[in-house]
Formats: sequence, structure tokens, C-alpha cells
Amino acid sequence: MGDDDTQRIDDAVGPDEFLRKTSRADESGARTESEPGTVTYVESTPDSNTDATEIRETIERNAPDVVAVELGDLRYSELVEEAETDVDRDEVVGGKTSAQLLGHWLLSATRDRHRDGTDTAPASSAAAAVSAADTQNVPVALVDRPLENTVSDLWRRLSRRAKLSAGGALVAEFGGPLKAGLGIGLFWGLLLGATVRLVQGPLLVPVEALSSGGSGDGFGLLEPLLSVLDAVVLIVLIGLVIGALLSVLLSRATAGFERAEDPAADGDEIATVIAERSESAADARTLTERRDAVTARRLLALREAGYDVLAVVSAGRRPQIERFVETPASVPSTRVDDASSSTRLRSILYRVVGYAFTLGFLSVFVLLALGGAQDWFVLQLFAAWFLVNFVAAAGVAWLAGAHWTSAGAGGAAAWLTSVNPFITPGLFIAYVELQYTRVKLADIFRIKETLAMRDRGLLERLRGLHANVGLFRLLAIMTVANLASFIASVVFVVAILPFLAADVGGLDGVGELLLDGIREGRRLLEAAL
Repeated sequence: MGDDDTQRIDDAVGPDEFLRKTSRADESGARTESEPGTVTYVESTPDSNTDATEIRETIERNAPDVVAVELGDLRYSELVEEAETDVDRDEVVGGKTSAQLLGHWLLSATRDRHRDGTDTAPASSAAAAVSAADTQNVPVALVDRPLENTVSDLWRRLSRRAKLSAGGALVAEFGGPLKAGLGIGLFWGLLLGATVRLVQGPLLVPVEALSSGGSGDGFGLLEPLLSVLDAVVLIVLIGLVIGALLSVLLSRATAGFERAEDPAADGDEIATVIAERSESAADARTLTERRDAVTARRLLALREAGYDVLAVVSAGRRPQIERFVETPASVPSTRVDDASSSTRLRSILYRVVGYAFTLGFLSVFVLLALGGAQDWFVLQLFAAWFLVNFVAAAGVAWLAGAHWTSAGAGGAAAWLTSVNPFITPGLFIAYVELQYTRVKLADIFRIKETLAMRDRGLLERLRGLHANVGLFRLLAIMTVANLASFIASVVFVVAILPFLAADVGGLDGVGELLLDGIREGRRLLEAAL
């Protein structure tokens, strides 16, 4: 969801960028550039059952060169069932596909509510226009702002609380707030409980009292069994506490997210999403104005290229779009600016700190190598650090379905996560795995459709998604690899590091040893310079 990509797409006004030929359309309708075209408007409303007929009749009567519809690439592909196109690897890694997935999910929620209140299908006006254009051999122009750009712009403007609410509602799609909360809670219970037991003895089960006073082989096994029981009880208890709290929070998030006003009679589904999800009227106006500006720019580009255009637009959008087209100088910039300068500054600071920390770590490593602070121990320390992260990230990714080459690439980069959280093994795995895994636009729709099948069990749905939907499998592999790398870093610090440090005076000894090596390395470097 980078700014540069969004700006490039929003400001691309050449007709070739957004003209789509229907199955029988040709290019015979274009005029010469010296003869400007015209723009004629047809209004549509979401609750009108007569729109489709009127639109078809108007297209037949006017015989335009181009029919313009309120659709972007994603919604057009969904409408004409051409979503089997492979998605470019850079779009997946760069976050565009994630924005499309979020946008489709928001639209689906709006459509579900809209479908409950009317018999008219969402985007029926656009569907009728595309169908009529196909019948009349007329190209279709996609003049709406790309959905992922609107969603990215909207997301940047949301508060942390609103983002958590939306994220919580999305997580709850996997099986309801209770199951999702307990599942996440037990995961964190396993992580926290195991970490506590690595550094602390039994806490809940009186192991010594129950295992003392006995003799024989059976009693010899009793103490370790009771210790394991204590760990299990601790993990389950922590998991249930966290899970219960998360379930309540997810329930509230879902209720708050689903609480929405009825769509305006003269607005389309994207206008409804903007109105429902924007936290202020000013944000909603800005997003609506940018969307109208993109549509106006594209209509102007078509008119200047010599096309007679029939534009099918929502009744609520027509006045603003028409005003922009009549006075092109009034069309505002459609670039995505820094919705919040503090947000951009915070992002830059995070990256500066992350890369500064990485540079500092590499500098320390060089000084240690020069200082020769017990070279064998330092080599053991860093080798263990690398191997633990490699085995965890690569092993889990491979078990999750990644190819060994992509799993290896992620594992090799996993240790860097400990010194720079912006470098994650999941990104490396995704970039290599996309050479083998095909991600299609249709995956975005299939994920939502499959999660909505509540008549099937959660595990059955997840297995189906993992086996048949490339995007879901890729996201799952990235997620588990990143979690595994994080857990491996925790295990290294609380379990493996104390074990390695036993021969050099414990953790204090390790600190002194590393400081001595850094001092010696700095002395040698200063002498050489």
C-alpha cells in the first residue's frame, strides 16, 4: 500500500490505462484527436429495479463510442468473471493485494446488509451497462478510483482503535469471536507459559510434596510427569484468561464494526463504505472528492481523445463529477498525501531506528571480530543465534507448505528480525515462493466466500483454503514463519543463551566478555587508523 504506487495509478489518465474491450468490441468508435468527444450521463440508484432496463435502452438509443462505469479493475474482474488472472509478484509483496482483500471484505459486509433490504443486486447498474456495451460492441471504460487506493487512503486516516476494531472483526470471520479469541489465547498461553517454565520451576502443582516419600521406578517418573502437568496447567490457564478477554474484545469489535447506517438512496456501495468507515465528515468528504476527481479525470481523458462517452454514475455522485468535467481546472489533485504528517514521521522514525540498530549491531560484530574476545565462544553464540532462527522459520514455513528454496531463504534472513523488526522472514519467503505459487484475483473473493460458509467446520474451511487458494496459503506461510522467528528469538534468550553462558560466568560474564571484545576491537581499529 505504498504511496508511490497509489499516486501513479490515481494520476494515470491515458485512456489505454482504463479502457476494456468487451468480447466483441473493436476500436472503430474513436474519433481523431482534433475532434473532441462528448460526455452524457445516466444516473443510477442502488434500490431502483428499473435502472437496468433504462441503461440498456439509453445505450442502444445513443450508440456511444465508450460506456463508462463506476468500476475499478478488481470489481470489473469480479463482475465479468475474469478473476483468474495471475497477480504480479511485486503487487503481492508490496501490499496491493492485501489492500484489495481488505477492500473486498468491506464491500462484502456492505453488500450483505444491502441485500437484506432490497432485491436489487449490488452493482446491478454497472452489470447492465457492461452487458449492454457487449451487445452493442462498445468498449467499457473503468472510471472509478481503484478500490485498493480508496481503502489504503481510508485506512491511513483511521485511529488505532478503529483499526483494531476492523482487524478484530476480520479475525472473528475465522469462526466467530469465541473460537477466534480462544485460539489466539491458547497460542499466547503456549508462548508465555513455556517461556515462564523455562526460567522458573513448577508454580501450580506441588511437585516436591507429591513426589517425596515414595520409592521405586514408578516414583522416579512421578516428578517429571508432575512437572509436565504443571506446565500444561499453566499454559491452559494463561490461554483461557487471554482467550476470554480476547473473545469479549472481538465480540465488541464485531458488533461495533457491523453497526452501520442504511446506505444512502443515491449512493453506491463504495460511497456507503466511505460514509460508514470514515471517522469524521471531513475525511469522508475528502475521500469522496478524490474518488469523484479520478472519475472526472478519466472522463476528460476520454473526451479529449475524441470519444463520445455515456457515463453510468450514481445519482449522488453526478453533480460533483459533472462540475469537475465542465471546469477541468477545478479538479483537485488525486494524489494520496500524508493524511497525517505525524503518521508519516512516525513511520520514518521507526525505519531510521530499525536500520540504525542494525548498523549498530553490525558495527559491534566487526569490533568483536577484531577484538578476538574468545573467538570460539563468540562464534558459538552467533552460530546458535542463526541456527535457532533458521530452523524455526524455515522448518515451520516448510511444514506450512512452502518449497524448500523459499523456506531456506526466509530462514537465512530470520536472524535479522531480532535486530530489525522491519526485516521479516515472511517477506523473503513470499518473494521466492511466488515463483511456484500462483496468486489470482479470484483468490480475494474465494477467501471471503469460504470463511462465510459457517455450515462447515473451521478446520475444514482452513484446509480447503490452504489447498486451493494460493493467496491464503502464501499469507499463512508468511504469518507462521514470522511467528516462529519471534518465538525462536525468545527461546534463544531465555533458554539457549544461559546454557552457552554457563562456562563464562553466566549472563554477566557474557556481557563483560563482549564489552572487553568491543574495547579491544576499538583500540585496534583506532591504532590502524
